Amino acid sequence: MVRYRVELTKDEYGKLQGMVGELQQMVDVGIPAQQMLKRVLILLLAGQGASEEAIIDISGASRSTVYRTKRRFVEGGLETALNGPPRAGMTRPYAKELYHRELDDDACPVCGSLYVKELPEDQKKHRSFHARTMSVFEPKPSKALAKLHTKFGCYVPVTAHSPTWMHRRLAWIAAILKRENGYDCTMWDASGDDGQGFIVTDSDGRALGGCAVRWREGSDEPACWALQWIWVAPPYRRQGLLRNTWSMLTAKYDGIIPEPPYSLGMARFLLSLGSLSEHVKFAARDAIS
Repeated sequence: MVRYRVELTKDEYGKLQGMVGELQQMVDVGIPAQQMLKRVLILLLAGQGASEEAIIDISGASRSTVYRTKRRFVEGGLETALNGPPRAGMTRPYAKELYHRELDDDACPVCGSLYVKELPEDQKKHRSFHARTMSVFEPKPSKALAKLHTKFGCYVPVTAHSPTWMHRRLAWIAAILKRENGYDCTMWDASGDDGQGFIVTDSDGRALGGCAVRWREGSDEPACWALQWIWVAPPYRRQGLLRNTWSMLTAKYDGIIPEPPYSLGMARFLLSLGSLSEHVKFAARDAIS
């Protein structure tokens, strides 16, 4: 790996020193200030000749972030090191547009992966993760799903007895749902799940989305079926898939309720329905406000 040496001018050093105090007062506001403070500290420490281990320990940055920041300074100057290089000519930046969290400046704006482009092992991991993410955002035809579509129609069931590849496919969809909405966990087990899931397909076997239904029993509420989550790929949104899927679920599961938390789109859809409880409507309004 190339070693990059940071040599700061007096003006650059002064600017960075001034930024430290301002950013330290902003770190509680959000992730961007935290990331910028790390980059500033990396440059200051590297400019003073600190070792890589010392920079990591003091700044709290990862080894790859230290490497990228130093490289961008040497190759592009201070502004590039702090704000990142301009991007152009790539696939729709799904991660940057849709993900709940802020992305690192050097993360892939399409899949959200953070990696060092000069490291072959990082490149390999990114290619794999990127391809899997894009298979969810922009699904391709699948012979296996097309065959199941012929048997089941648009909604291919995924149960405890389904093959592992179907659980894995639904888990990939659930993982994107998690990242887009900032949820704490992936709500489908790739190794097998006892819920009742569905992969929404077209006749060519594209996985347009997915959902999961579970039986809920509580001490304060009567037992019922609950829609735990539903997600539709961006190119297929606003085409009636959500409404059609909800119609299928209400016909199949008597008394099913949509379980919060709700995304903004789901909340707006629920409020367009007239047959839901006041509890659901209140949670939907709360999601929008």
